[in-house]
Amino acid sequence: RIDYGFQLYHTARFLTYGSVFNNYLYRYRTIGGSVSASYPISRFKRVESNLTVEHISRENLDISLEPISRKTLIVPSFSLVHDNTVFGYTAPVSGTRYNFTLFGSPKLGPEGIGFGSLLGDFRHYIKLGEDYSFVARLSGGASIGPNPQRFFIGGTENWINREYENYSIPISSIEEYAFSSPGLPLRGFNYDRMSGSKYSILNLELRFPLLRYLIFGALPLGFANIEGVTFIDAGSAWSDTKSLQFISRDTDGKVKTNDLLLGTGLGARANFLGFPVMFDIAWSYNLDKFSSPKYYISFGYDF
Repeated sequence: RIDYGFQLYHTARFLTYGSVFNNYLYRYRTIGGSVSASYPISRFKRVESNLTVEHISRENLDISLEPISRKTLIVPSFSLVHDNTVFGYTAPVSGTRYNFTLFGSPKLGPEGIGFGSLLGDFRHYIKLGEDYSFVARLSGGASIGPNPQRFFIGGTENWINREYENYSIPISSIEEYAFSSPGLPLRGFNYDRMSGSKYSILNLELRFPLLRYLIFGALPLGFANIEGVTFIDAGSAWSDTKSLQFISRDTDGKVKTNDLLLGTGLGARANFLGFPVMFDIAWSYNLDKFSSPKYYISFGYDF
């Protein structure tokens, strides 16, 4: 009944780090492997475990005199997974999914990386009628230790026309490269709008049939079963819980969001040439006014 998995990999990524006027090109090389096992408790529930060992090096390709940083990481993990959902055209339409994962890395030596993290993702789908459904999703995570994970929120998965809050997602060390993790989706904002060692995101989405068929006249191409969505996203990321303040008043006495991000909008989902395509228009909201619209084009199936 146990499914086993084995993996070996060797990857290299090239990232720039610095300022707008003075950037350096770094190469992050990873050599590693993992062993995993999955045991079904029932038809819809299973437990998973994984052990990853990897060696990561960081090299400045522009300044050869800078020492090469190297770290060896051991990352065990344990997960409890439940999934009894029924899938529709582009996403589940009924049932419940959840995944709770505990993982970390022991600090090996004074230069090692040490942390422990707990991640959770709960989704519930309600079928309201033929091709109509409502989904509520609550996700979040918390990391502790001498080198806690960095969670960054804002944007959506596989965002093609992506925009960053500050030029790019900052990666300045091996621990940030290896363990920085996104909290998505939080539409109405750029990537890395807020970050911290803890985060939480709530997504509420109504899904409905928008168009049955859309055929182009000039080309023999078209879309079928285009799904419409309207959504509300809310989330926050922080490191110091004592200083967390979701709402505050400005100097004029107006109530506005502080450490809370709110976004709302609408979109469409379709399969085009076998690829799932998503288009969203979203506005951020600070309890006083809405922002200008932000557009998201992405590939993949909805959550």
